[in-house]
Amino acid sequence: MTEAIGALIAGAVGDAAEVFFAYPADWAKVPCVAYREAGNRTHARADGAEALRELEYAVDVWGLGAGEVRLIADAVDGALVGAGFKRAQAMDLFEEKTRYFRRAARYRALSDGDRLYQ
Repeated sequence: MTEAIGALIAGAVGDAAEVFFAYPADWAKVPCVAYREAGNRTHARADGAEALRELEYAVDVWGLGAGEVRLIADAVDGALVGAGFKRAQAMDLFEEKTRYFRRAARYRALSDGDRLYQ
């Protein structure tokens, strides 16, 4: 699922930002997006097996300006919500040391292994 999320994000942002798994590997490539699985737990069991799991993905968008970050984050949001995720949290931040703007967001969905449910 994690690779599919990366492909979904990359398709949404196109050439507007580099997409990294977990954390940006190259800070010279800003704006950028980093994503990772932040949670994966059993939500429901049936017949002795996991029937539904709760998935959570963390997505961070970094850029040199707030407007740039907002445009990229909105594209990511549209793609993930369209795929069946629900935005659980989003914060706009400013990294004083690096002077980068950042949006940190979390997305959640329930999955039966084949489909996503909100």
